Amino acid sequence: MEEFHREGSFSIGGVGFAGRPAALEVRTREILGQGDAEAVLLSVLNDGASSKAGQLYALWGLHQMKYPGLEAVAQPLLASKEDVGTMSGCLMRSQKVAEIAKQIIQKEY
Repeated sequence: MEEFHREGSFSIGGVGFAGRPAALEVRTREILGQGDAEAVLLSVLNDGASSKAGQLYALWGLHQMKYPGLEAVAQPLLASKEDVGTMSGCLMRSQKVAEIAKQIIQKEY
């Protein structure tokens, strides 16, 4: 799951001038179609080599699955003081990882 190690930004939905989803959103959606999606996403979330953006995609994927322990597995992200790049349309900005994790849990993503 090397792509989750390298990702530096998080976005859901169409971004950029072409309005296409980010590659890791597409990859996360592909994982959601697999029988072992829960195990794969939990592995990414708990993998110390995954970037914070990669972990946020894994958390988002678990949210899409309606994973019952979502808030518990999100605790390290909710406690994070780090920033991550986000894209909304054509605009890129920096947001707190904890803020994005909270938005995912509250179904704002």
